[in-house]
Amino acid sequence: MARLDFLSAANAQSQLLSIQVSDVTGAPLSAQAVEVTFTNIEKGIELISYPATCLDQGQWQVQPLTLPDLSRWQVHVRILVSDFDRLILQTGFTFTSSMESK
Repeated sequence: MARLDFLSAANAQSQLLSIQVSDVTGAPLSAQAVEVTFTNIEKGIELISYPATCLDQGQWQVQPLTLPDLSRWQVHVRILVSDFDRLILQTGFTFTSSMESK
């Protein structure tokens, strides 16, 4: 599982993305790398990619996160668990006018 929390940065143009990754029991997942990609096919925007920085086991962060001013995005979270094991999670989300995720 992955939980994504979007927080507005001091300047309105960028955000901070906090990512918590966990296993099926809810325990923090030890991962080698996490990458987040955003797409909006309807608007012709493909694959904006951000590598995440590890803060602690299961805790990752992308900062600064800057996306074009579009409300709807498709998100893929790529989690490298080991040299031979990669998880890819996907979801869609909509930003409100205040740029906080729903």
